[in-house]
Amino acid sequence: MSNHRLMFTTLIALASLSDPQGARAERSAKRVKTTRAPRTIQRVDSLHPLGVVLLVDRSASTESLLPTGERTIAQAIAGSVNLTQESMLAFSQAGVDEEAEGGPRVLYKPYFKVAAIGYNDRAHALFGNQLQFHSLDELHNLGHTEDDGHMTWVRPVSSGNTNMPQAFAHARPLLEAFVAEHPDSPPPIVINVTDGKPYVHGRDLFPETLAEAKALQEIGTKHGKTLVMNLHFLDGQNRPLLFPESTAEIDENLRQFGDLLFNMSSKMPPWMKAVARRSFEGHPIGKNSRLLAVNVDGLMLPRLLELGTVQASKGQQADQEDEE
Repeated sequence: MSNHRLMFTTLIALASLSDPQGARAERSAKRVKTTRAPRTIQRVDSLHPLGVVLLVDRSASTESLLPTGERTIAQAIAGSVNLTQESMLAFSQAGVDEEAEGGPRVLYKPYFKVAAIGYNDRAHALFGNQLQFHSLDELHNLGHTEDDGHMTWVRPVSSGNTNMPQAFAHARPLLEAFVAEHPDSPPPIVINVTDGKPYVHGRDLFPETLAEAKALQEIGTKHGKTLVMNLHFLDGQNRPLLFPESTAEIDENLRQFGDLLFNMSSKMPPWMKAVARRSFEGHPIGKNSRLLAVNVDGLMLPRLLELGTVQASKGQQADQEDEE
């Protein structure tokens, strides 16, 4: 509540002690506040971390080259995931402990907890030995610093099938444990990066994938249900398509798989729309926009991942026009 609004409400309350009409004015003011005040979501802070689950397609098809030809889909995905995790560390850096045992140690505010699941023939931990959420200190320790100073956690791998539903299924117990431990945090987010439809041994897994994605969207904190975001590399889409409001916006030749991706994806919450509009000018974002992007290239993917992580952590205030 702003200082001006607090002062206004206080004056009305004092006047109502001696004036019955003041009491009616107070009730009227409360009604105005209820209908006009914008809704906010809990901001990320040291007591309310954002849970981030990254699902990364490592199937054989990711060996395909991007349209520009300079690297493969697997290389683009791995690079973008590494960059995103570096961004979360940089955003959360709190200084350096110069007197730490073993030498100076970077300190991080506990703004994020991060889990990463790779999938091809089966789902597996993308780094570390177990499927779990990692604190930022753990994330830093799991990374490898390259000669250029950047950190890497994920190497490009392209083999096997696309067992997407198993990856979503493995995320479920992680999210259930997270919301039990952090019930007052903002809703966690699951970001699935893939280049193709879910299948194992020649069998499409559309119903299984949709069911598992929907199950995650039933898990939530006091501030909302888990958000599911799908980012897709796809040659068949003639143009990049970001945040569609209906499947009709997806090219006809992708309609079946496009329907699945659309129905798997959460509606973009109001507090995220303001950030998305600034970051992706030229891409319309409407009332029913979904957290979905197809025909993503290697330059756009890091920006989309940042929208779901560092930008989402800021807990943007919703515009009244976006309330539903």
